[in-house]
Amino acid sequence: MSNKEKIRGQLIPIAGIRITVALTSLLGVTSAFGRTNHELAGTDDFVRQAIQRPGNAPLHLIVRTSHVLSTKEEAQFARLGGYVYRHLPIIDADAVSVPARRVKELLKYSFVEHVSSDVEVRKSDAYTVGASGASTAWQQYGTSGKGIGVAIVDSGIRTGGDLGTGGLFPSRIVGSMNFALDSLTTDDLCGHGTHVAGIVGGSGSLSTGERLFANLLRHRSADEPD
Repeated sequence: MSNKEKIRGQLIPIAGIRITVALTSLLGVTSAFGRTNHELAGTDDFVRQAIQRPGNAPLHLIVRTSHVLSTKEEAQFARLGGYVYRHLPIIDADAVSVPARRVKELLKYSFVEHVSSDVEVRKSDAYTVGASGASTAWQQYGTSGKGIGVAIVDSGIRTGGDLGTGGLFPSRIVGSMNFALDSLTTDDLCGHGTHVAGIVGGSGSLSTGERLFANLLRHRSADEPD
């Protein structure tokens, strides 16, 4: 073996070690600080537009995460000049306020899966009454649901609010039955059944809807959402 070949044979493993160390160091940096610019968490159009026009104004965001945040992870929002103003466990997310100019840094956090803008939405129910013919029943026949029992077969019903007879009067839920296997309760653990019950027989005491007074039979058939 020539001296040249011998030297080359010694350099190759040394170079390999240097490359390995360099890659390990680089991976360590990525792991510590999150994603690279090419691996940012997903966003919606509102957030993408805000990134293009960064400023100091705070943005209210819905941040979906891969797990329940630890105290240390929540502290990372504070380092960006932001804070968590509401936990949203039902959708594996948190509502976070962060300065617009720091949002791109937020998208690099490894525990952040998706970021969307926490925008205000309003219900528009301009056509439901007319399309269903309910207004005809109310006007021509004076119906209010009083004296009628309606079975709500759903996720249960949460008592109180619009489902009372108004003011301090008791609930109009006159019967309850549970068919779900996850719990013995007939209370609503996810909200959908209560929403449906409000459409069918909400008194309007906590809303601007029509005042309805049907009695409600609470039949819980849906399990609690994961």
